Amino acid sequence: MSFEYEQEIKGKIYVYTIKSYWDKEKQQSRQKRVYLGRKDSKTGAIVSTKKSGVPKGSHSFGGVFFLKQIIKELKLDVVLKKAFPDSFEKYLYLAMFKILTSEAYYLYPYWQQESYLPEDATLESQRISQLLQDLGENEKSVEDFFYEWIKVNNAKSSVMFDITSLSSYSENNDLLEYGYNRDKECLEQVNIGLISKELGNSSMHTPLAYRIYPGSIADVSTVTNILELVTQYKLELSHCVIDRGFYSSENIKSLHRKGLEYLIPVPFSTLLAENLALDCYQEVSSPLNSFTFRDEVYFHCNKKVTIDDTKCTLHIFLDKQRKAREENKLLKKISEIEKCFADKSFKTIQLAEQYIVETLKSKKKFFIIKKRAHRFSIMRNKNILDQEIAQLGIFIIATNQNEINRVQILENYRAKDGVEKIFQSFKHDINEKQSRTKSAETMKGSFFINFIALVLLSRVTQVMTQKELFKSFTKAELFKTLASLKVFTLANNMTLLAEVSKKQKTIFSAFNQKLGNPSYNLTGF
Repeated sequence: MSFEYEQEIKGKIYVYTIKSYWDKEKQQSRQKRVYLGRKDSKTGAIVSTKKSGVPKGSHSFGGVFFLKQIIKELKLDVVLKKAFPDSFEKYLYLAMFKILTSEAYYLYPYWQQESYLPEDATLESQRISQLLQDLGENEKSVEDFFYEWIKVNNAKSSVMFDITSLSSYSENNDLLEYGYNRDKECLEQVNIGLISKELGNSSMHTPLAYRIYPGSIADVSTVTNILELVTQYKLELSHCVIDRGFYSSENIKSLHRKGLEYLIPVPFSTLLAENLALDCYQEVSSPLNSFTFRDEVYFHCNKKVTIDDTKCTLHIFLDKQRKAREENKLLKKISEIEKCFADKSFKTIQLAEQYIVETLKSKKKFFIIKKRAHRFSIMRNKNILDQEIAQLGIFIIATNQNEINRVQILENYRAKDGVEKIFQSFKHDINEKQSRTKSAETMKGSFFINFIALVLLSRVTQVMTQKELFKSFTKAELFKTLASLKVFTLANNMTLLAEVSKKQKTIFSAFNQKLGNPSYNLTGF
């Protein structure tokens, strides 16, 4: 226990802190007096008479201050407080920790001690685990947050949905199942479906809500879930821009039945796309069908088709510059493979096939085995190569929108890049590519913290793009630059902000943030 004590000497008042402690040797309670300074008779402020210019400690300030400003700008703290009045600040501190460190939660106490944060930011590792589990069990409050967050963001149309898989080493977690893994990892996984809102006319998106699906659920079976989720949050979808992983005739019929307009790429794993690329190449590559989009030249034609009794239009686009790059890369790889095989031959066709499978992998389809003088070697498969080259630089988008032109199609589909960038942040910026949480409830709680972090990262990415900061920084470099801005605590317990560097000033200026008194950070949200 401690308290302040004032002593008057010759008309001047001197202030001390009296701290009680237990003296083990004398087995009694004792007091220690620490001099604070002289009390100003006019202002009542304590003025230290000691030398105060020597710092007695320092803490990282820039990154914490920066994220707090964004949190308040987005009113994220206000919305979280409505849903989680007793714990919203702790969720924000954990989200800030993930953004600024990308470390596991057990390292949070070390970050908290090194950062300029209030006492209520203190969380021990065991407390964090319990906090995440409680959060994962509190599904009603999470849903309340999503509803309020969608309302604050005034999200109606231009809503996107995408899905990604996250792997995990966890055991005994009901959410985890084996399924198609985009990262080619032999681990159980969970799928995350994310709804996001397009920010103005940019390709940037802000996350609105998400759903967790078992890892075995295929992308093509989730369209119904998407539509139900959008309906649940009372969102008015004017159109859907969907990834090629969702393409199927059943999904197209489902979208038609719901009366929704859509854009969905047709993957080249389908005969429809393969045949169309070959049949339409002469037409789409004609100079008469060229146009400019974002200072790049594209070629375009379209075909009316019926997919399983559902009428739609296929728009075929060709990027000749991309085609040239991809063709050059492919043929260069073919030549390199041939050089490797130049001195090799095989006594049996089984040995040749085994060697090809083991070494060529995905490129083996471009070669056939030929027998020469009782030995086997490889040669190019002209038909397969011609078919592959015909597809390079071409992408096909299916839609049921009649009043839409080729530029609008590209604009709408490129907006999906914003969703992809969110998933990239999820997997890389906050290092959640492989979840290690133990239980399903803890995993759910961790996902929600990561969602909060994604909201902040999306805003950071948006401003960095608009203000062209990516020419000077990556996101990681931006946060490292801010983290180096320190606050020093002086001998008289006053705080002093270190000199702000030119790079730090550039960042704060781009985000319209003004540095104030460091004590701001000790007031919480």
